Amino acid sequence: YFGLQAGDSALSCLPFEYIAAKMMFVRAYVLGLELDCVKPSSNPLIAITRAYNFCALVPLQLENSVEHLHRIKTLIVGGAPLSEGLKTKLKNASTAIYETFGMTETVSHIAVKKISKSFSLFEVLPSVSIAVDDRNCLLIDAPELASNTIQTNDLVRLHSKTTFEWVGRYDAVINSGAIKISPEKLEQQLEG
Repeated sequence: YFGLQAGDSALSCLPFEYIAAKMMFVRAYVLGLELDCVKPSSNPLIAITRAYNFCALVPLQLENSVEHLHRIKTLIVGGAPLSEGLKTKLKNASTAIYETFGMTETVSHIAVKKISKSFSLFEVLPSVSIAVDDRNCLLIDAPELASNTIQTNDLVRLHSKTTFEWVGRYDAVINSGAIKISPEKLEQQLEG
């Protein structure tokens, strides 16, 4: 999908206890990419001196790396939605930046949204089908990733058979860097 070829360079700067970093390793192995791994931090590109064809970040890392993006040709960002302020900062970036949509159940992303477009929709990857249930929550059929239809609690607005707009969460769970936080638990911790 991103036009990567054997020998292209990739940078992994996500923690390997999460699926996103493991998927960077899988991509590198399957595609024959030259993978460099750096210690995960909130500003991973600050010490990078070479250019890379591909990298994956979470929104906090991207926010702190805007001035260094010229070192990355194609960047995917996921784990949580991007703020409108961050999207505005990225409008003139020379890097091809894609917000990803996926979850642990799908192992990797199942849809991407190109950030440089003014109003962009998530577009599903080849071999992925989508629908909504009676709550307008996303249903995902991705036979290469999961044997059953995946029922999500993500509220979406379908624009076509292959595009959708993410509206929010049916269960109001906060997704921060792929860590799910219950608002009720957060409220208990903040109480008093």
